[in-house]
Amino acid sequence: MIELRRVWFSYNGRDESVLRDVNLTFASGTVTAVVGPNGSGKTTLLNLLLGWLVPKEGEIRISGRLIGRLSGRERSRLVGHVAPDESAVLELDVRDYVHLGRAPYVGLLGRADEEDVRAVENALSVVDLASKAGKPVRTLSTGERQLASIARALAQAPDLLLLDEPTSHLDLANTRRVLRVLRHLRDQGKTIVLTTHDPNTASVLADMIVLLYEGRVAATGAPAEVITGKRLTEVYGVDIDVRMIDGFPHVLARI
Repeated sequence: MIELRRVWFSYNGRDESVLRDVNLTFASGTVTAVVGPNGSGKTTLLNLLLGWLVPKEGEIRISGRLIGRLSGRERSRLVGHVAPDESAVLELDVRDYVHLGRAPYVGLLGRADEEDVRAVENALSVVDLASKAGKPVRTLSTGERQLASIARALAQAPDLLLLDEPTSHLDLANTRRVLRVLRHLRDQGKTIVLTTHDPNTASVLADMIVLLYEGRVAATGAPAEVITGKRLTEVYGVDIDVRMIDGFPHVLARI
C-alpha cells in the first residue's frame, strides 16, 4: 500500500534532517503504529504521507503511484486523515461535520447526492454516533469528538487512514472505543497508520510497529519484536520494563 525509499527530510532553513534515510513498506489491510520519543519525526512522517510535505530526497508511493504526482482530489479520495484537535468545526452538527469528508466527491455546487448521504450515514453507524447526528459537535464528549473525526475521514471512503495521536486525550473507556473502531476498520480491509506516544496502545492494536529515533528507523516488526525492554531503554534513555501480558508486550513504569 505504501512504500518509502531512502526518504530524507529537513525543514527549510535547518541543516539538521528530521527524517534520515527512511525505508519502509506498509502492507494493505494492516495497522501500523509509529512510536518514538518527542522529536523523533512521527508527525513529520505522517505529513509526508499526506503529501503536505515533500521529501528532500527519496520517494513515497501509495498504491504504486508517486504521491507527488497525485492531484489534491486524488489524494483526498485515497487518504483520510484524523488530526489531534479539530476544534474549528465545533459549531457544526455532527452530520454536517462528517459530510465534510465528502468534499472530494461533490460537484462545483457542493450538492450532496444519494451516494454522499449513504457514505455519511454509514460512517456514523461504524463509529456508533448515529444517535448524535443532529447534535452540535461542541456538545460531544472528547471521545465522541474523536469518533466523529474518524467518521468524517471514513466518509471520504479512503483506502488509507492516517491518525495522529488518536487516543492521546482520551480516558480508558473512550480509548477502548476508538481502538475497537480501528480494529473493525482493519478487519474491513482499511490500511491504517497511526502515531502514538503509548507503546501499550500500539502493542494491542498494531500488526506492525515502526520505532523512530532521531529521525531514523530504529526497528520495525511485530509488537513483540520491537517493544522490548532493551530496545525501548536504548531509545528513550531510561530504564523500561516490558512484560508479556495476554500475549502482548506491556510497558511497566519504573520510577
